[in-house]
Amino acid sequence: MWPRHCYLRTFLVHGSRSVVFRASKKEDARSKWIAEKQKKLGTAKECVAVANKNARIIWALLARDEPYRRAAQGGKKISSRLHECRVMA
Repeated sequence: MWPRHCYLRTFLVHGSRSVVFRASKKEDARSKWIAEKQKKLGTAKECVAVANKNARIIWALLARDEPYRRAAQGGKKISSRLHECRVMA
């Protein structure tokens, strides 16, 4: 039986693979960053890079016990509503 962190890593990479394949059709800042990295690193390494970035975001949210807030686009606030991301225990 695998350790639980291996399953989490697998799920993060599979989820990021979906994000990477759809990034080329979008125009937001993160999708542009992903597309640029994909050209530079290749698809497989970019999937792992996105999974790593998502893992760091999740860790920061859990460590600080804060809700998820989208990054502002162009230096402007998107909305005053916070988008929460909670892990169900």
